Amino acid sequence: MAQVIHVSTRGPLFTGVAEAELAATVTAVQREIAEYAEYQWQMNMTASFQHPSDPPRYQSHVNVHPRGSDLVVDDGYPGSGLLYGPWLEGVGSRNATSRFKGYFALRRAASSVAQKTAAIAAPIISAFTRKANGG
Repeated sequence: MAQVIHVSTRGPLFTGVAEAELAATVTAVQREIAEYAEYQWQMNMTASFQHPSDPPRYQSHVNVHPRGSDLVVDDGYPGSGLLYGPWLEGVGSRNATSRFKGYFALRRAASSVAQKTAAIAAPIISAFTRKANGG
């Protein structure tokens, strides 16, 4: 006596929708974290620079851009031609020999991003989980 078992597979996991949604979720998490990093760096510079140029030359070069499959936040060097980023941050060779020790704007932004990454990613991942579960 043979028994026949029928298995039905349906839902986002089996239709390929979950895979596409996962890729979109990863991209969204990367974008949100990169934009937060840029925002924090910009805010730290705004709070620190006592006499910024008008328009703010250095700050205008700090932005998010793709590098391979990643997103990077930087000052565009060497393409920007702005050599003084390390000096402003406090890691340049001249900081050791001058009174100016740097603003640490990037390091403060990186610290803030490290603390907030999970909170930034959580709602995006929750939305993916709902979709992957058919909701």
